[in-house]
Amino acid sequence: MVRRLVVPIGCLSLWLAHSAGGQESALLSGGVTDRSTGKPVAGAQIIYLSDSRSVTSDSLGKYIFKGLPAGVAQLIVRATNFPAQQIIVELTAGQETVRPDELD
Repeated sequence: MVRRLVVPIGCLSLWLAHSAGGQESALLSGGVTDRSTGKPVAGAQIIYLSDSRSVTSDSLGKYIFKGLPAGVAQLIVRATNFPAQQIIVELTAGQETVRPDELD
């Protein structure tokens, strides 16, 4: 019986450690627009350079990037017919950072 209790407690410990680690993540959101027209850029790719994860802007140019580590983040924003743009943003653990991005 003791062996059966050790496994669930061990699993619970791992789950709690993972949950606590999740508190260190941040959220980045924003919108991608065409600087010359002000119109939204649908299908823009926002790439987190540290691990190459990416999200894509929706039909209104909006995006949400969840689970980024807190601290300074370097990203690339790219879309068809626009030059890629590198951005650097400070992310705070447990908070959402909203950043509008204009492409030339």
